[in-house]
This record gives sequence, structure tokens and C-alpha cells, in this order.
Amino acid sequence: MIKSIATDWQALPLILTAADVARVLGLSKPTTYELFARSDFPAVRVSERRLIVGKDKLKAWLDEQAESV
Repeated sequence: MIKSIATDWQALPLILTAADVARVLGLSKPTTYELFARSDFPAVRVSERRLIVGKDKLKAWLDEQAESV
């Protein structure tokens, strides 16, 4: 089991890297990068090799995904 970077949502940093998202969601890195490549995922590329997502944007996206199930 992958260890989360925080015990609750409030403790997460405001900006999450792909590695952070992988740990929080319990995903592999390749699966996380597939997620970051989705057109509906609110990722921001800050350099050629660095992707980030705001904690609030991730939460909103997860809520939207949960509503569509």
C-alpha cells in the first residue's frame, strides 16, 4: 500500500506535484501521468518536465468525477 503524504485533506500543500497526487490517490506514477494528460484534468505544466495541480482544483475535479458515476 502506498503511504499518503497527509492524514487529511487540510494538511496537503496548496500545490501538488504528480508524485504527490500519486501518493494521495494511491496511483502508480504511469497512471498518474495518464491522468495529468487528460484534457479535463486541471494540471498545469510549469516546465518541460514539471506538472502541478492546485489542491482546490484537484478536489473540484474529484467531486465532478464522483457526480458523474
